[in-house]
Amino acid sequence: MAEFQVRAMADGGSPEDLPQRGRVTEDQTHLLTNRERNQLLRQDTPKAREEQMREDHEAALAQTAYELALAQQEARDADLAANLAQKLNVQDLEKQKQQEEQDMLYARSLMEREKDAIRQSRELRQVEREAAYLGINSGSDNVALLSRKERRERDMNGTVGSDRSAHSNASAVSSDLSDLSDFCLQPTEDMDEEEQRALQEGQDAVSLNSISHDHDVYFLFRILLQ
Repeated sequence: MAEFQVRAMADGGSPEDLPQRGRVTEDQTHLLTNRERNQLLRQDTPKAREEQMREDHEAALAQTAYELALAQQEARDADLAANLAQKLNVQDLEKQKQQEEQDMLYARSLMEREKDAIRQSRELRQVEREAAYLGINSGSDNVALLSRKERRERDMNGTVGSDRSAHSNASAVSSDLSDLSDFCLQPTEDMDEEEQRALQEGQDAVSLNSISHDHDVYFLFRILLQ
């Protein structure tokens, strides 16, 4: 401080002027500092603004790229889901088609079994009816033969009349046994060719048995009349 005062006095100033001159110097220094700072701000502001604009632009580009990537990923996910749904739909349609084919084959098999059962039932009923008819007539014939034999033994004088009566009765029995048209089932419209052929073969077999039975009855009459 003394040195500063001495220097100030050497410059022609009094000691009383020293505080005033110190304040002026301090103000000048402060003003100079503010001026330099403002100059630096004027120089740095465009750079800072440019830097901020560049950062904002990069951030916008990054946001745009992110949104684009997100949209592309969503589109890929949607395509994948659509393809998967279509694939599952195709598989479901194939399974449904296979199931329908299996159901159709099973239904057709049931229909064939039912058809065979109906045909066998018809054939069985036909055979039972024809067999029952032949069995009843055969039993009646045996009863008739026995009764005629007893009458012939009681009436030895009516040999010729008994012969004629026996021959007539044998012819009637033969006619009854051979005429089975009223008791035979006729083919119906719902029968196919195989069913009609089986029915005809069954009736032919019964007719042959009937003819053989007629001959047996005739010879039985001949034996009883001897």
